[in-house]
Amino acid sequence: MSIIYLLNTHNLELNDELINELDEKRKQKVLKTNELRKKQELVGAYLLLKESLYLDYQYDLNNDDLIYNENGKPYLKKENIYFSLSHSNGIVALVINKEEIGLDIEEIKDIDKKVINNVLNEEELAYYRKLNEKDKLKYFYEIWCSKEAYIKKKGLSLPLKPKLINLEENCLCRTYNIINKKMLISVCGLDSFRIIERHLEKKGKEE
Repeated sequence: MSIIYLLNTHNLELNDELINELDEKRKQKVLKTNELRKKQELVGAYLLLKESLYLDYQYDLNNDDLIYNENGKPYLKKENIYFSLSHSNGIVALVINKEEIGLDIEEIKDIDKKVINNVLNEEELAYYRKLNEKDKLKYFYEIWCSKEAYIKKKGLSLPLKPKLINLEENCLCRTYNIINKKMLISVCGLDSFRIIERHLEKKGKEE
């Protein structure tokens, strides 16, 4: 059974040493953003991957071990190990697997009508409109999260509009509410898994 690890990055203290551990693509993203929470998520995602690979697979990740396909999906260049990372509202989620995998996490909050129209196709919109307001939000996030996870699993371009994605019946997308039902997580490509919160030994403080 695979494990989805969650990491709370709200208290992650950043310094140059941590940022310099990152692969170049992620490092540039950190340097270009002025938003502290986004920086914490980007750094925390790499640290969570590094620690999980070491503890679970005895793989010592270096910042030059990651390669990206033409659509930006990251891979390990030395091992037949697949992973997927996602982050939202300070929470990072990670899953590692021996086959292609996709993962997405989203904070559940009110959605603008434009976003809804960009995510749901005509058939999904028709079903959405029949629901009450509470169920509408739940249904929307289940579809959105699943489509993002599916896009990641397939290694497609993330700017691709989810509206263009028709989820296959056998895509194995599963969604779950977490953190007091304030967030939704979806994984595509696994029959079963369990969710565990991971605490990093190193939180950005000088040793």
